[in-house]
Amino acid sequence: MEIVRRLPYIQTLIFSTSDDDMLEDRIIFLNGDFVPWSQATVHMMCHSFGRGSAIFEVLSFHETNAGPAVFRLDEHINRLFRTAQLLDMELPLSREEFHEAVLGTVKRNGLKKGFIKIIGFYPQIAFEILPPQKRLDVSIFVRDPSQDPGGREFPFERGTAACRGLNVRMVIMTFPKPNHPVG
Repeated sequence: MEIVRRLPYIQTLIFSTSDDDMLEDRIIFLNGDFVPWSQATVHMMCHSFGRGSAIFEVLSFHETNAGPAVFRLDEHINRLFRTAQLLDMELPLSREEFHEAVLGTVKRNGLKKGFIKIIGFYPQIAFEILPPQKRLDVSIFVRDPSQDPGGREFPFERGTAACRGLNVRMVIMTFPKPNHPVG
């Protein structure tokens, strides 16, 4: 990992292709199946990539005496469903299936702590403004910043500093504040 440019609020990172080798043993949840990291691909002309029509949630999981524990899993899944509903998107899994998929992804990767990213996206190649269907595809990734390229271990013992960057005001009816649309 090489830090190319450091601004007060922004860091830009560059990863070499050899960084992918470190993640080759990772397992991804993709549309109901657990697949190798290398199979988690989307075409460059898919609607979500070209139009930003995707939703996501980022969760943390922590090491405990009883094994890894996902922080507020139910709340994150409920927020993902609320975001999908507000944007007229359909998720392909039930809340229970998401719960099992998240826990299964953590377990299959053998990590003790880290972050989970759930992404709902339209994989179809589409040039239209509106997506070709309402139903999303779903992927779930896990990573441990202390082991993975570009990551830094979160300093749980000593805390961390937080800052607020530029504040862009959106039209109040555009997106509800607690949700995570990509575009």
